[in-house]
Amino acid sequence: MNIAIREKPLKLLWLEALKRRLFEEDPDFSYYNEQFRRFDAGYAGERKVDREWLELVMSLYFFSVT
Repeated sequence: MNIAIREKPLKLLWLEALKRRLFEEDPDFSYYNEQFRRFDAGYAGERKVDREWLELVMSLYFFSVT
């Protein structure tokens, strides 16, 4: 069984770096902070689905072997 390891998307890494470099007083800070928050939440959701999918597959495999 092949298990793909999900890596952070390039856009999320880019937004993370940009957020570190912007000052909070910058007019675009809130926009990029919101974009980062959305992409980070989406990535966390994808990882959660991956974990639950793996758990489901492993339990089905366990029951089919015994």
